[in-house]
Amino acid sequence: MATGLEPTPQPDLGRLLQDIEHLASIRDVTTYGSTRRVFSPEYVAGREFVARRMEDAGLDTSYDGVGNLIGTRPGEAGALVTGSHTDTVESGGKLDGVLGVLGAIEAIRSLDEAGIQLDHELRVLDFLGEEPNDWGISCIGSRGLAGELGTYELGCLSPDGTTLEAALAAFGIEASAATSTAWSQREIHAFVELHIEQGPVLEQAGIPIGVVTGIAGVQRFLIDFHGRRDHAGTIPMDLRHDAAVAAAETIVAVESAAADGYGVGTCGRVEVEPGALNVVPDLARVGVELRSIEDHWISDRRAEVEERARHAGEKRGVTVAFTELSHEAPTPMHAIGQAAVSEAANALGYQTMSLPSGAEHDTRRMARLGPATMIFVPSINGRSHCPEEDTAPVHLEAGVATLAATLAILDKRVDLNGLQ
Repeated sequence: MATGLEPTPQPDLGRLLQDIEHLASIRDVTTYGSTRRVFSPEYVAGREFVARRMEDAGLDTSYDGVGNLIGTRPGEAGALVTGSHTDTVESGGKLDGVLGVLGAIEAIRSLDEAGIQLDHELRVLDFLGEEPNDWGISCIGSRGLAGELGTYELGCLSPDGTTLEAALAAFGIEASAATSTAWSQREIHAFVELHIEQGPVLEQAGIPIGVVTGIAGVQRFLIDFHGRRDHAGTIPMDLRHDAAVAAAETIVAVESAAADGYGVGTCGRVEVEPGALNVVPDLARVGVELRSIEDHWISDRRAEVEERARHAGEKRGVTVAFTELSHEAPTPMHAIGQAAVSEAANALGYQTMSLPSGAEHDTRRMARLGPATMIFVPSINGRSHCPEEDTAPVHLEAGVATLAATLAILDKRVDLNGLQ
């Protein structure tokens, strides 16, 4: 294929698929799909395989102070960085994160085989523990690089009462090293992460390459409803102070508030006490998550949900209280990075589509350090975080080829960090 990028990097699809399937076979066999939870034996074994593949591609491998696996090739100061993660959710799929690691290795091999030499230092990362875990702290490795892993995070407790600090220590990572591994803001030239979309947009549009415009902001909070416990058979409906009904009305309010298409709202946690069929509930708790690429949308929808929750409580004599859990602002992707992805895909003959990411990624933290961008490929039926997670081989190939070409293009850009 004649393109504007010569010579053209050509990934070995068979080699990539073989690597993906081999890593997928390293899993907790007591669960469905691919399960490699952070710190587990399967996680360790999977990373040992990844390290061997990095070395096969001519990269020097090491683990940093926060447990990131890094494959390095020397070059000019200002590293060109790519990668993702190999831990999974329980009973997850074989591509989430994995494509960004094994695909990066294949991209490097394709550049070498095409005779394309990069001037900048190259780093391929398998970030430690990107997925949510028993401690409620995702993106452990990239948090460490961004200087966002501190006393609070290390003190978080798992259900069995173990601190994250203790879990890291058992994994061979000392707290002092984990909290002092941060990279400087001038250390990287650019960061690019290849990832499956984990949604249906690209597949439905028939577009092979997504140019990510930003990572959605996320706000999480709890709503507690306090009513009055009574006998379910003797208290008339109009005299009840039913916390569960007020909570239910609020859950529907979250759905309708987020129905304008500019974001999403989810009530993924619902608790009711005392939880007996013959007792009017006196306590209900709803966990709410709002996501959008527009921070003002999150703020506006939060205000709307709070107003409607209070109204639901007032109608029933139920008091309502709110507890903030977390708020992560939207993270825009670097304009020059987006342009490089578009240029690379167009040179290779692939159509592109710009779209935001609704999911969390290590790229959010890497964007604190320098120019960062993401490349999406379609997910079949939009499925992810499940055994059915998959992407057509032709789209895997397109993603890796686009990543390779993007790295080659960014390698020639001058002082990207100064252009943020």
